[in-house]
Amino acid sequence: MDSVEVGLAKLAEIRECVDSIALDGAKFFDKGNKAAGVRARKALQDLKTLAQELRVAIQRCKTESAHARMMEQNAQYMESQNAYDLNAPLHMIDTTTATTGAHSTSTHVTHASHLPHGSV
Repeated sequence: MDSVEVGLAKLAEIRECVDSIALDGAKFFDKGNKAAGVRARKALQDLKTLAQELRVAIQRCKTESAHARMMEQNAQYMESQNAYDLNAPLHMIDTTTATTGAHSTSTHVTHASHLPHGSV
């Protein structure tokens, strides 16, 4: 079940819970039915929990949506840069440090499309 489905299910649960609160609240206030008051208070506590769960589902859906948009933008950018062209040459740039101690040796691989024009 994805975030959208979870959120919609939580909304349905909240509607049912509010309907229950309305019925039991009316019984308590109109007729003085103490058991209905207890049920209404319990349903209000459940409503609090459902509301928090809905907040989490909304945030998760928002985050997933933003992540999906970012991934789509990255894919479009990579395609526009010919990054998926397996025949495009890769160039090795050596950034080796000759010193000892805390410095480490590293090598960075850069795609030809990211190098300054004319340096290939």
